[in-house]
Amino acid sequence: MTPPLEPVLTSTGLPAWAREGAPVINSMLALEAASGDAHYVLEDEDLAGAPTWIVAGVPIADIPVPDCRETSEDREIRLSVIRAVPASELWRPILFVDSAGTVELIDGGHRIAVALERGHFEIEALVRLPHRSSNETQTTP
Repeated sequence: MTPPLEPVLTSTGLPAWAREGAPVINSMLALEAASGDAHYVLEDEDLAGAPTWIVAGVPIADIPVPDCRETSEDREIRLSVIRAVPASELWRPILFVDSAGTVELIDGGHRIAVALERGHFEIEALVRLPHRSSNETQTTP
């Protein structure tokens, strides 16, 4: 078995792909436009403190997908529904990244499984980046 790949980190601790994402306005309306199920999954506290949101192409190897909580029959039903949808019409998974570059899957595990079945190594996702500390936002004269 091959060990999982470690994300390539930038000097700030974020994965390199996080620097290349397109910004998304921190509003539920904009987040829902970026991932159709955002309003079902995200809560007001996820928008508190003005986090930075991006849409980015994320290597699937960088996304830890937790074990399934459903029966294998329920999982197969959900996967078959997703398989019937063209890739361009699927909602983006939602990820949170912390300041150490750790990626947490909030929603979209089934979409990731189908992307892997289709031979994809990267998936476009809605990503919340960590809040900047006051040290990062200050500029030196």
